[in-house]
Amino acid sequence: QLAAQERSPAQAVAFLTLAVRNDPGQREAYLARATKLRDLGACEAAIADYNAALAIQTPSEGLQSGEVSDALGRIREGLAAVEESRAQASPTIFVVGRSSCLGCRSGPSELFVGPRVVRTENLREALELARDGDTVEVLPGVYETSRGYFVPKNVVLRGCRCSSCGAGAVVRGPPPILQSFAPDAEVRDLDFHGCPRGPQAQEDADANAVLRVFGGSLRLSGCRLRCEGCYIGALVEYPGARL
Repeated sequence: QLAAQERSPAQAVAFLTLAVRNDPGQREAYLARATKLRDLGACEAAIADYNAALAIQTPSEGLQSGEVSDALGRIREGLAAVEESRAQASPTIFVVGRSSCLGCRSGPSELFVGPRVVRTENLREALELARDGDTVEVLPGVYETSRGYFVPKNVVLRGCRCSSCGAGAVVRGPPPILQSFAPDAEVRDLDFHGCPRGPQAQEDADANAVLRVFGGSLRLSGCRLRCEGCYIGALVEYPGARL
C-alpha cells in the first residue's frame, strides 16, 4: 500500500522489498516490484522478480499464470532491446557535484568530457537516470541525505578525489544511507558517514545499518564506513545476497 502511494519508483522498490521480505509468498509484491524495476531500467532485476512470481503460482491459478507468462515475455523483450541499445552506444557517465573542491577550490583529479557525459548536482537524480552498465562519478564534497539512496541497477558508483588537497566524496545521513538490490553493482572510493536517526527512529538492526544489501551483489573497494552510535556498517538481508 505504501509502494502504491509512493511517487518515487526507487522508494517504491524499497517498500516492496520489505513486503517480500516479510512474506516471500506475495506474488503481487514481486510483480509490482518488477514493474518499478523495469521503469528504472533495471531489467535484469525485473526478470528475476517475474521468475520469482512464476515460481510461487499454484496450479489452480491458470489464468493468472498465463498473465504472468505474458508479462515475463514482455520484460524479456525489453531486456533484449536494452542489450541491443547498449551494443550500439557506449555507457553513460553521470558526473555529480560541483566542478571545484569546496575546501581548496581546485578541480577533481579527473576531467570528464564527451557526448555520453551527463552533469548534475543531484546524486539521487543520477542514480535514478542511470541504466545498467552506466557509471556515476561523485565529485569531492559532502552530500547530505535524509532518506538515503537506492541502487537497483548494475551501475558503478565512484567517488573522485581533489587533485590538490586529496579530499574525497562523502555521503552523510541517517542509516540506511545506501540500499542495493542490483544483481551486480559496485561502489568505489566513496565514504559513508552514518549519523544519529533521532529520538523517533526505530531501534532495530535493519534500520541502523549504513549499507543494506537486499539481494544480488554489491562490491565495495576503497570505501570507508563511519558509524556514530551503535550502528551496523553493512547488513546483508537475504540468503544468496553478496557483499
